[in-house]
Amino acid sequence: MNLRVYLVIVALALISPLALAGGSDKATGSLVTAPRMMQSELLGTWKYVSGMNSGKEVKFPEGITPLKHITPTHFTVVGYNSKDGSVIWVIGGTYTVRGDLYEETPLYGMIVNFPNLRGNLQTYRWRVEQNLWKTAGKLSTGSPAEEVWEKVEQR
Repeated sequence: MNLRVYLVIVALALISPLALAGGSDKATGSLVTAPRMMQSELLGTWKYVSGMNSGKEVKFPEGITPLKHITPTHFTVVGYNSKDGSVIWVIGGTYTVRGDLYEETPLYGMIVNFPNLRGNLQTYRWRVEQNLWKTAGKLSTGSPAEEVWEKVEQR
């Protein structure tokens, strides 16, 4: 085997696991690992569709719209009055994604149960199916929680 063929084989052997673990960032062309690719699925704004907490359906009053904003490092969930735009409640903080594990740590908020959540890890399993983000897990209070969020597309 000549040296050129050998070097091609070695290069492919080194690159293949990275290619399987991720892909290419379209904007920069740089290699992206699987966790970053999965996290990038979550970036943007999500509108609440449905949820359960402690086995009970979570519904919001007519005209109250919850939105979840995900940046590369933080999350914010805001409930606002869709008639006048006023904010009713808000909670936010940092989050991490590791495989199918999504963990939030609320650090700030203006919501009834915030003192019970502040600084405590909220752990969920997650998946995105088409434009729906589905989570299921347990709050730091011990309550099981499930949520479905729909991606808000840019206009």
